[in-house]
Amino acid sequence: MSTIAPETASAAGRSVASDHSSASKGDQASTPTNFRMKAQEAEEYVFDVVGKLKENKFVVKDFTMGGTMADFLDDPDHPLILFSGNPPKVAAYDDARLTRIGWVWAWKGTVLHSYTFWLQLLSYWLIALIAGLISQFGNDNASLEEKQATANLFNQVSTVISSLLAFILGLYQSEALSRWWKIINEGVFGISAALQDTIIYATSFLGDASSETVRDARQRILTYCKYAFALTLRRVSGHAHQLSRLVESDPLSEEEVVLLQKYSRQAHNTIWGWICAQWNDVYSRGLLPGGDEALRSVVDSCNAGRRATSLVDRYVNVQIPFEYYHLLVLIAKLFLIFFSLAQGTSLQIRIQTEEWFQFVVNAFVLFIIPAFYEGILKVLYEIRNPFADFGVCLDLDKYMNGLLEQVDSYSELPSFITPKYKAA
Repeated sequence: MSTIAPETASAAGRSVASDHSSASKGDQASTPTNFRMKAQEAEEYVFDVVGKLKENKFVVKDFTMGGTMADFLDDPDHPLILFSGNPPKVAAYDDARLTRIGWVWAWKGTVLHSYTFWLQLLSYWLIALIAGLISQFGNDNASLEEKQATANLFNQVSTVISSLLAFILGLYQSEALSRWWKIINEGVFGISAALQDTIIYATSFLGDASSETVRDARQRILTYCKYAFALTLRRVSGHAHQLSRLVESDPLSEEEVVLLQKYSRQAHNTIWGWICAQWNDVYSRGLLPGGDEALRSVVDSCNAGRRATSLVDRYVNVQIPFEYYHLLVLIAKLFLIFFSLAQGTSLQIRIQTEEWFQFVVNAFVLFIIPAFYEGILKVLYEIRNPFADFGVCLDLDKYMNGLLEQVDSYSELPSFITPKYKAA
């Protein structure tokens, strides 16, 4: 990968900044200040910095720490599939290469990489083998026509079941994908958007460093924002290592810990109430610029975050009705069993009649049909909870790191911005 070190990028920026600063000082003595000229200078400065970085082929080194898909695809050495996290999760993939020829060797991160998937296929191949052996040795007096009639009977049964399976599987697939997208789009992104709004409000409204009360409130709100996301991840994934990191870096008071432990099942919702209460405390002291309107904005943000958190909790922890899911699996397994019986009998007939091309076709169909249905069922099961440990699920560390980076980046202001307290 062709990259430049962060210090090299910084040096490039400082070099341009130095040139720009020197030019500006010379201009101040000979020309009056003009807004349009200043805007043009700023634009030229930005493009100069970007140009120097491009000359050095600067790219984001670690896509999993907040890089974009463009950063990933622009890297000439990017892999077909990028994994991150432990256990490994698919962080990004090159869909163009996958469409052309990458599908041939794409293995890790797919259903083909699961040993349980191959065990399921093996079970259907064994059923086909048993059917073929029974057809060959079970009745020595059976004619070829009788064996073909048996295969046709199995085919008829599997065809009837397949029509039922197509209906019930289609409904489940649509619902499973819809739930997954809502969890990601309205849940995860909804929580992230609410936290970003809250962090920006805290930085903007509570930026007065001269007031200890405002300073403490701001820090407490930013800390609660971090815990809001970590507690949600613990609730839906069952893992607490993201939360453990926060306990070490941003510890809560003993009283706060006791309360969260007391209501541990609702801690991910409780924390939003604390954020809202902290804002209300600042408002009641007359320290919130903007008064009622500002309070309404922050309360709306807290409510949006709580609703997104509840949505994730509901969709992850409320399953599809058991009777429906059991019926789906039952129909799918019956179809694949009768299909395997039909193919096993047909394979024995092809061997007996020495129709080798038809034998190869039947063998391929015996592989591809069970692989398709077992693969679909496996994927739909794994995406039911995007926060689990399957390869198709989200890298929780990536999202947690992204939130922590947002808190730091939003809360650190340039030195020339010095917010001052102004009474509402």
